Amino acid sequence: MPPEFRFDCKFCNKAIYAPYDLGGKKVRCPHCKNPVSVPIVAAPQSQEGPSKGQKGQKGQKGQQAAQSGAVKRKKPEKRPVHTRQKITLITLIKVAVVIALAYVGYRYVWPHVAPYFGQNKNLEALIKDYRDGKIVETYGIKIKVKKTDLPVLKKYSKSTFGKVRAVVAECFGELKMKEGLEILALLLNDSEKQVRAAAAGALGEIRKIKSIDLLIAHLPKEKDDDVKGAIGRALRSLTEQRISVKSPDAWQRWWKEKRSNFRFVEYF
Repeated sequence: MPPEFRFDCKFCNKAIYAPYDLGGKKVRCPHCKNPVSVPIVAAPQSQEGPSKGQKGQKGQKGQQAAQSGAVKRKKPEKRPVHTRQKITLITLIKVAVVIALAYVGYRYVWPHVAPYFGQNKNLEALIKDYRDGKIVETYGIKIKVKKTDLPVLKKYSKSTFGKVRAVVAECFGELKMKEGLEILALLLNDSEKQVRAAAAGALGEIRKIKSIDLLIAHLPKEKDDDVKGAIGRALRSLTEQRISVKSPDAWQRWWKEKRSNFRFVEYF
């Protein structure tokens, strides 16, 4: 049997014995069955010498050095492990929520917004389309209104179409400009309740003392419950008070007492 030397498997770190003439070739580890390269190690010289003492000392030391020092012991390498990613319940819930939101957006939001995308029409053109029934939602109009559109809003606040006057009021609420208070004061006394409710909601967005003045002053005159509800929501938004709209006198007493020192609540 040819002389062998010992080296360690880089995968399982167990000892392998191989003949010197297999140096540089690959063999299969008898323990873990992985292919490993046999290190190139010089075969020990013949142990012939002038005496048995030298053979016992030098020859044995050389053989031990060749066997033990030929290859340094290395930390075994880990075999690549292919793991399958676990699908947890939380992941499934997240996916379900994303799908649900996408469906709601596509089913209920997109149909109302889509007509306004890709259009380069100005505010006046959009209001005309709304008046003529070419578009049915006001959301696209409100997101396109700008401060420079104030003359257009003033013009259409006198439209003969109630729904147009209402969308003008909503636009003033989007702009939150004090310049809109004068027009909203007129729309708050409009003949159509849809317009009055829109004007009340817009005043609730303009955080000015004048807005509260207009809402409280109009409350005793208002007969429609829906408009009263809009006024109540606007007043609660502006003042943080929970006084019932069924008690206009209570609102007037409170405002008479607090108006001079009233400060709006600031949100950060």
